[in-house]
This record gives sequence, C-alpha cells and structure tokens, in this order.
Amino acid sequence: MAANLAKFGHRMVVYDRDPFRASEFTKVFNGAVTAETPSEVAANCRIVISMLPGPNEVREVCLDPDNGLFVEARSRSVFIDSSTIEPATAKELSAALATRNSNALFIDAPVSGGVPGAVNRTLTFMAGCSEETLSPLESLFMCMGKRAISCGDVGSGQVAKVCNNLILGISMTAVSEAMSLAKRLGMEAQPLTDIVNCSSGRCWSSDTYHPVPNVMENVPSSNGYDKGFACDLMLKDLGIAIKEAKRVEAQAPLGLLTAALFKSMSEKGAGKKDFSGIYHYYYQKEDVKKQRPDSENDKKDLASEGSAS
Repeated sequence: MAANLAKFGHRMVVYDRDPFRASEFTKVFNGAVTAETPSEVAANCRIVISMLPGPNEVREVCLDPDNGLFVEARSRSVFIDSSTIEPATAKELSAALATRNSNALFIDAPVSGGVPGAVNRTLTFMAGCSEETLSPLESLFMCMGKRAISCGDVGSGQVAKVCNNLILGISMTAVSEAMSLAKRLGMEAQPLTDIVNCSSGRCWSSDTYHPVPNVMENVPSSNGYDKGFACDLMLKDLGIAIKEAKRVEAQAPLGLLTAALFKSMSEKGAGKKDFSGIYHYYYQKEDVKKQRPDSENDKKDLASEGSAS
C-alpha cells in the first residue's frame, strides 16, 4: 500500500516498529523519509494511514501520551486506520482524537483483497464515514485499491470487514473440506475446481485464492502457504466476529466451529502460514481423526472468551 502511494508521487513519511523495514522502504523510494516515532509522522503529514495487527497495537500507536499519532493531531488532519479491530475500538479512537483536536478526522477503513490486492492495487476499502467525507479522499484510496465504499458512521467499516472475514473464513474452510472429500473419493482438485467455478459453489476461495497447491499460480497454496494472510490474523478476525455476535446476542455457530479449526491449525505451529493452509494442516494430515479439534469444547472456550485469539 505504501509502495503504491509512493509510485503515485505522494510524499511519504514512514514509521515502522521495526526500523529496518522503514529504512529499507526509503532506500527503494528515494522521496520517502523515516520517522522515529508515530507522532513525528503526524507532525509532518496532513493525512496519516496506519495498518497494524490488532487493537492493542492500534491503541498504542494512536494513543501513546508521549509519541502517539494523536499527540501531534492538527486541524484538518485525517487519520485513516486500515487495521482490523473491534467497531467499539474505532469509535473509542475517534472520540479520543476529537478530544485532542475537534477539527481532526478519524476514519476506520479496513481492506479486503489480501496481499495480492495490496500488491496489485485491487483492494476494497470499507470506510466508516459518510459519502461526503469519503469523496475528496477517493483519489487517495484509488492509489492503493480499486474501490472505496462508504459504510456509514465511524466503526461501520469494521462491521463490514468483520462480517466479510467471517464469510471468508467459513468459505475457505468449506472449499478445503470439499476438495479433501473429492480427493478421498478419487477426484483431483483441478477438474472439481473447474466445475465449482461454473456452478453454484463458486466463491473467492475457489476462483481466486484456491487452497490446494498448484491449482492456481501466484497464490500462497502454491508457495508453501507463505506470504499471505496469516492463520493467526484470520483467527483474530473470527474472534472479533464471535465477540460481537455474543455482545448483540446473534447466533454464530459456523463462526465458532470455523474458529476452532483455525485454532487447531495455529496450535500445530502454522499460525504464521496463510489461512488457506487449513486445507493442508487440517484436512490433509494422514490421520484426520487424531488432529481434529474437540469442536464442542473449543466452541465453548471461544464463546466464553468472546475471542479466538
């Protein structure tokens, strides 16, 4: 995302908790400069975009009393957070920014499209703001993606992202399960995929991001399940969905079971592998019965925690 912004000529001030990564970025993009703290970024930029692993990291980067982004919040500054966090956390951050500077703006704008979408500039941004607020920022979003959609008030972008990833986790597991079943019944993945993708079972996990190795090129399953959307991040997102479902008393049995399966994958040491690895790390082990999670106990644990992480 940052690389695409730089390619479009935007002046970049970058900060990473790993200084080496920020330094490497500025070596590639000569116009970019590094900042030593988040507050230094905010002091030098009217528009700030952040993307972090989870709510704790977002709070730290935004709210740290000495070096946080909001310390240097200026009038008319825009803070866009593309992390996936709880809707309530987005609202908390918006309120904290308003307290610091009522003329600064916070937008939650998580993305869909994964690493390929970030590289190829095909991301979808789900913006927790009005159409009127989004309109002057749309050209900026189009430097990083193909679409930016107004979802409503602050926090609504996170609602859209959590619900989208609930569908994604369930559908990836469903495709993996069907492919595994077909293999055991003597059918290879490629012809089944061809059939599914012109039939009612078609989905993103079958036609764009297939979990079976060598069915598609340039996807994590054909690269050892590396360089994708980590299992632990999917587990975090499912945990948010489960927590939110519990809070509003919504039923989420498929979410609970899917989270239990990804928890099983993570506990096998594959938490950093792409989430499509559920096909390999759960369904393709020699003895599936032995590595199957105790679904009922796992679901109870996840429901009581309100989180999968």
